Amino acid sequence: MSGMMLMYTVTLGSYFNYILKNKILSGFQDYSSFRSNTNVKINHSIILLGQIIVSIISLILNYNKGFNPLCFSLIVPIIMLVLHTLTGFGEVENLVNSGKKVEMNQIEKYVTWNIPLHIIYFILYLISAEQLLSLF
Repeated sequence: MSGMMLMYTVTLGSYFNYILKNKILSGFQDYSSFRSNTNVKINHSIILLGQIIVSIISLILNYNKGFNPLCFSLIVPIIMLVLHTLTGFGEVENLVNSGKKVEMNQIEKYVTWNIPLHIIYFILYLISAEQLLSLF
């Protein structure tokens, strides 16, 4: 997951910021159509929920090897959801991805938080991976 967050920051996330900053909104309308006509949104949700489920299963099966690293890996997705909510990024992200009309202040909020949040997520997942590897 850490690598995925880093790649998002470098590629897709930067592209999204670029098309929003340059008011190439057709790029998001096309993306919205893609999300609506495929299983991308469902798959994305499954992966996010799957992280929590895998962390819980790992915690149950490996609790005697080291409790703290396992707990940290469990709370990373929860931290992500909290940050998405508290910053308001989750709301504008859904709006931007919907293809609906987006106001300039919403675009600014998206562009302001998109890359920094995903860098934070990259770091959290990197720490989590390092912690889990320390168990072996």
